[in-house]
Amino acid sequence: MFLRRCKSPALLSLLAAVGAGVCARTVRAEGPRDYEGPTGFDKDGTVIEQPAPGQPPADGEQPAEEQPAEQPAEQPAEPPAEQPAKAPPAEEEEEGGCAEDDGFCVEDLTNDEEALKKEMAPKKQVKVAGDAGTIKGRILDASSGSPLIGVGVAVVGTDYKTKTDINGEYELSVPPGTYQVRISYDAYEGMTISGVAVAKDQSESINRELKPIAGMTQTVVVKAEINKESAAGKLVERKKAASARDVMSRDDIRKSGGGSASAVARRIVGTTVVGDRFIFVRGLGHRYGNTLLDGARLPSPDPNLRTVPLDIIPSGALSAINVQKTATPDVPADFAGASVQLETRETPDKLYFAVDARVGANTATTFRDANTGNHFAGDNATFGNLGRGLSDSFDTARPIRPTEIEGGKPVYSAEQLERFGEGLPSTQTTIGTKTAMPNFGAGVQLGNTFRPWGTRLGFLTALQYSNVHQTLRETHRIYSVTGDQNTGYTLDTEQPTVRWEGVKTTQNVQGSALALIKWNFNKDHRLELTAVYTRDADNEARALTGNARNTSATENTTSLNTRLRYIMRSVVFTRLGGRHTFEGAKGLTLDWFGSYAQARQDDPLLREMFFNNIGGDYQVAPNEAGKFQFFKLVDNTGTGALNLTMPFKQWRGLDARVKAGGWVEARQRQFDARTLDLEPRGWTGGLPSGSGNIFTKDTIGGGVPMNQGGTEPFVINEITRPGGQDGYKGSQQIYAGYAMLDLPFTRWFRLVGGARFEASNINVSPYSPYNPNADPAYRAALRDRQVLPSGSLIFSPRSDMNIRLAGAQTVARPEMRELSKFLFVDFAGGFGVQGNPDLRSTKIWNADLRWEWFPSANEVIAASVFYKYFDSPIERVIATFPRVQTYRNATLAQNVGVELELRKNLSFIHRDARDFSIGANFAYIHSRVEIPAPVPGDPLNALTSTNRPLEGQSPFVVNAYFAYDNDKSGTNVRLLYNTFGRRIAFVGANRLPDVYEKPIHTLDFAMSQRVYKGLSLSFMALNMLNWRQTYVQGPLDAVFYQTRKGVSFILGLSYSM
Repeated sequence: MFLRRCKSPALLSLLAAVGAGVCARTVRAEGPRDYEGPTGFDKDGTVIEQPAPGQPPADGEQPAEEQPAEQPAEQPAEPPAEQPAKAPPAEEEEEGGCAEDDGFCVEDLTNDEEALKKEMAPKKQVKVAGDAGTIKGRILDASSGSPLIGVGVAVVGTDYKTKTDINGEYELSVPPGTYQVRISYDAYEGMTISGVAVAKDQSESINRELKPIAGMTQTVVVKAEINKESAAGKLVERKKAASARDVMSRDDIRKSGGGSASAVARRIVGTTVVGDRFIFVRGLGHRYGNTLLDGARLPSPDPNLRTVPLDIIPSGALSAINVQKTATPDVPADFAGASVQLETRETPDKLYFAVDARVGANTATTFRDANTGNHFAGDNATFGNLGRGLSDSFDTARPIRPTEIEGGKPVYSAEQLERFGEGLPSTQTTIGTKTAMPNFGAGVQLGNTFRPWGTRLGFLTALQYSNVHQTLRETHRIYSVTGDQNTGYTLDTEQPTVRWEGVKTTQNVQGSALALIKWNFNKDHRLELTAVYTRDADNEARALTGNARNTSATENTTSLNTRLRYIMRSVVFTRLGGRHTFEGAKGLTLDWFGSYAQARQDDPLLREMFFNNIGGDYQVAPNEAGKFQFFKLVDNTGTGALNLTMPFKQWRGLDARVKAGGWVEARQRQFDARTLDLEPRGWTGGLPSGSGNIFTKDTIGGGVPMNQGGTEPFVINEITRPGGQDGYKGSQQIYAGYAMLDLPFTRWFRLVGGARFEASNINVSPYSPYNPNADPAYRAALRDRQVLPSGSLIFSPRSDMNIRLAGAQTVARPEMRELSKFLFVDFAGGFGVQGNPDLRSTKIWNADLRWEWFPSANEVIAASVFYKYFDSPIERVIATFPRVQTYRNATLAQNVGVELELRKNLSFIHRDARDFSIGANFAYIHSRVEIPAPVPGDPLNALTSTNRPLEGQSPFVVNAYFAYDNDKSGTNVRLLYNTFGRRIAFVGANRLPDVYEKPIHTLDFAMSQRVYKGLSLSFMALNMLNWRQTYVQGPLDAVFYQTRKGVSFILGLSYSM
């Protein structure tokens, strides 16, 4: 903060008495500073205001032909103190203006660069009459390299003098001649330079470093609390970090419209959001990233994917989204794109209360017809899964089906089978319609800090709820190939094997709770407790009409495929951690944490029906009658870490540190699946017509044939797969240790390096309650023992600039689902998804070069180049026979790219434009995969493309924004744009071409306005271009999948105190 005027001599005398050295004008630069030791923070999390270096020191910056002699400055008599200007009449404080208190007029000019420079500009110099030359230069602190502000520069024996500005620079006009120049500054050793020759119209440079007078600068340690949730604070962290990273602060999240973490993360450099839920960094897919919450592992509740779906994390619970792109030994090394590190908010210093509410509409959904199924209690509170689950009576020792035989006799009687069929949680399968109502959401936060027994105990709690409907009008196509080796193969787009058109409506309900407790016992010891519980549920009703060649009655039959599905995902996360500094042990710091997380996905009562239109009326297909599926995933993860950091002074007195630690992680996962069909087994009579609720007590029986007096056509029949492939159990243990060194060779050159050892054990085996002794052929075990080195060189040619060169080895391990032989089919006639027990881990070598410049506290300009080499990358492949998606290791892949970033305030155009800013980032990525030679007889290894990009790899990603922020009026406006390049969604095999997702252009508008103290109004328009989402296949871009999401409008009101 800048103290514009100091008018209390008594207070100045008091400050001087304690050695504070406070003068009438002091500046605290909150913007980026240069290297201040390995972290720049003390144990309290406070930024230590050490000076930032300027230019790299050079021995002999004076002209080569004549080095002026230097000698200690004579201590001149102090000139009479300037009389302070007469104070203006007292005025009432204006918002954003100057507040008077106890003789001080305090105004924060930190973010007003122009006003700050004006305030610190040297006073008017004596004008030179006639010819003139110039003496100029820069004065730095000799111990830290920080620019010194207000240093006196005077020509001895004359009235020519000036002072350095906010950058430590000065310029002084003098007549031609040879002079002595005196440089003086309070609490520093002054100096006099003799023989300074100044020629007409020429300039003479004098750059010097002043040494602090012993003891004078060690009396008081000046600290300043940094707002760690602000954009400027996060840029400071980014600049000081040992790794290349991109950060989205809480300010950025709020001004981008808030919402889910995934919705705002798309603004980060090189980041795309896939499926509205998953973050891909540098175009790399699910398996090439990890997600940490306050440093601890956050598991994914999706059984098919490794990436955590960030739509389950409300952005209001976060202080930052930190995307680390280069590896360091103290971070888990199982990533290549980035480690996405979510940071929870700080506790407030005083009582804080906030409440918000919002209502929204979507042009494709709201007040239009939407699909719906039957309602269950808890559907609007994410607890609809409870009523859809199977009762305990279904926990049987043998599969429930008429053909189950034991000892030559049926296990279940007809009466038992009928009770099981009628005992399903619901047999209603009708897809109805209703008018979709507006979306809505609300949230509340409460926090405070107490000071018991001289400590500081803070807490923050938050609750969030949202209820959103989305209707999609979808097109699905699956094609086959025609031709032979002689004539060539072509994609048959005229007669797709699967052709569906229809409507899918999804109601998404989210609820989350957050609790933080942070206890600072003193400046050296701190404990933190974090608890997060989040649930979200998708209630889906889908009706598709068309034809599936292998399922419909004939190729010309119009069929109807309906599906009702309710998926609940939840994450429970708890973390207890601490940080302790031992001054008696030379500042040794110990930080630790232990965490437990449970991710669940409950997908009960998936009801799928298939009807054929026969004679103008729908009839249930005998072989695809009613499918009732129940899926459940439970993933328990425990993580513990301990880190020791020892600071020390290197040979030149600069701050360095050595760090070592360990990491332990254990996961247990179980995935269960049961399929219970209602089928007309052995039924020779007619079946109920229509597409309504055909399963009733009058139609569900025990499988008694008509010729034996049966009157009920449908009987329950449980489908199981051989070898216990209906589910799986898995476990993983990771044991890691690391050591690293953070060593500055000079103030402007720093080395960070070390190595991490990781031992990983993954075991996956098929699981079925009916087959505990699963087939060993379907089991998978993967053992990794790897030493993963990493290092980076950080060169700071000036105080606001870094050049980083980093290299590291990392790893990408297959997920348990990818190792399991479990098979799931998404829709009738569609592709099944099945794992491969023979997968191996991918070894990755990474190289990064980044240049970054921080012109001011909220500005950055950066450029990066990166290269990645993948040994045995895991790729998803598809084939026609069998129609399945699975995973294979390719031979190798390479990935090279460029990233550009700009965040710039427009005050350089005109002072009145200081509230406007622009930002843009662009990433260009080129990748290629080397495909292994086809193996005869292996259809899954007969990949169509032998030279292609990595799956999910976008060749480019573009983000841009235009912003207006006026803190005085409380106005924030953002216009945000995002797009990505055409990327592979599915890799083709067996002569089928790859499936590509075409680019989508997204334009969002977000605005908030303070209408009263603490009361704000917000408005958002999302997806304003309503770009069509399209997947295509083949040289003619035949449509594989297509939909539009509509434009969303959200109006919100919030109040905080």
